[in-house]
Amino acid sequence: GRARRPDRVDRRPVGGHRRAAGPPGRLVASTPTIWRVLAGIDAAMLGEIRLARAQARDRAWLARGELTGTELPGSCAAGRLLEHVVIDLDATLVTAHSEKEDAQGNFKAGFGHHPLGAWLDNTGEALAMVLRPGNAGSNTAADHLSVLDQALTQIPDRWRSKTVLIRADGAGYSHALIAALSEQQLDFSVGKTVTEAVRDNIGLVPTWASSMGCESVGHGWRRTTPRFWSRGRRDGDFASATCAVGVGASGGAVRWASARCLAGRG
Repeated sequence: GRARRPDRVDRRPVGGHRRAAGPPGRLVASTPTIWRVLAGIDAAMLGEIRLARAQARDRAWLARGELTGTELPGSCAAGRLLEHVVIDLDATLVTAHSEKEDAQGNFKAGFGHHPLGAWLDNTGEALAMVLRPGNAGSNTAADHLSVLDQALTQIPDRWRSKTVLIRADGAGYSHALIAALSEQQLDFSVGKTVTEAVRDNIGLVPTWASSMGCESVGHGWRRTTPRFWSRGRRDGDFASATCAVGVGASGGAVRWASARCLAGRG
């Protein structure tokens, strides 16, 4: 059935927009009117909204570049500054306390929705979101490809033509997604579910081949240059397990020609 509408809608976000809300303190659009507008958004209008968001983002980035000298801030990873686009793909569980539209039981024995989103790690911007029922699969490649395509269209062309890093947890570990990332020449970092076979093979990596991992503990600015601090992690040693597990076209447990390497963390 249709979603049950709440009695109230938070109209404060549009309260400061005179063209949308009218004179200060007097909202033109009532709650029923807002719901009718939202319900009337079809696929064509949704495409226009996405285009408008991309154009607004383009202008905002240009304005930031004029003010700060840098259109896009760097992304920090383990104390290292990545000066290119970094997009994170991740799903989240949204609990529903009543029979909402598409609310279903999820894999954590809860009830609600399971949307999949794409965020720009450089600034925290929400680039795209695929709304899904609660019982949607965690590693559904089609959903990851859909939200990835929508996210990339939100990035200005001048940045999309440069290095773009896509990150995902183990839910993104699928042949279809990694093949698509490789075909589009996108850098990627994807988690992998550790099976008993993988765990045994990683255990064969000698201690001398591992290095201490690090984690970010703070950041700040010195004049106009961002600075990051990191520290070692006693429980975060890592090593390349590519050969031990067998990632690549030559054979082994995975046999994915598009996979570069596999890193294991202790």
